[in-house]
Amino acid sequence: MNGEVPGFRGQLLLPADEGYPEARRIWNGAIDRHPALIARCADEEDAAAALKYALTRKLPLSVRGGGHNVSGSALAEGGVVIDFSALRGVAVDPDGMSVRVQPGALWGDVDSASQRQGLAVPAGIVTHTGVAGLTVGGGFGWLSRRWGLTSDNLLSVRMLLADGSRVRASEDENPDLFWAVQGGGGNFGIVTEFRFRLHRLGTHVLAGPILFRAEQAREAIAFYRDFIREAPDELSVYLNLRTAPPSTGSRSTFAAPTCCW
Repeated sequence: MNGEVPGFRGQLLLPADEGYPEARRIWNGAIDRHPALIARCADEEDAAAALKYALTRKLPLSVRGGGHNVSGSALAEGGVVIDFSALRGVAVDPDGMSVRVQPGALWGDVDSASQRQGLAVPAGIVTHTGVAGLTVGGGFGWLSRRWGLTSDNLLSVRMLLADGSRVRASEDENPDLFWAVQGGGGNFGIVTEFRFRLHRLGTHVLAGPILFRAEQAREAIAFYRDFIREAPDELSVYLNLRTAPPSTGSRSTFAAPTCCW
């Protein structure tokens, strides 16, 4: 493989190139895979060129969005990675109550752009999660009790299919494909743009952890079970069994982080 991809205008990285070790890293440090080529796309045309290159050479193919990839499927061992990490644009339309997002964006990018106008999309729990992976996987987070899954708030996508064709999918255009993308994973094509419904949240929230000692776990879990059944949709509470951070001054092994909107 010589690293030459016809029509590609972004950055191509081979194993011997400077920047390759950093480019093959994802959030899950336990994943240690070595793609033959990382194609860091500058636009949708680059993604199409990299896809054609991989298919014509019968190489394994993967797609890297935000890189918050627990399973490691973003990296094809010995194959081609279509890398969207340079495409993190977010365009908010407050009048239309929607936002367009490029496939390499993180939720922190979306939150930052939308919160300036008191708007939000139901996303995940941490800002460094990638928009693409969370969305095509369904997406559950702090606002889901109030406004549903991330995929429930998806309005449309632009996609690149395996045969190289470009399509748009929404409820009224390629609806079967749109249904599949809403939680079906990355098996139906490569999303090159997401468009989400926005909600009016405001710019202030009340949030924080409530910590209990391990010996209080039974009592706290029982209370949580009864409380959350009647809690308003504006309140999200995630219950965790874990070691509390050192700053609490204790070694509690039970914590119930809460977030109230």
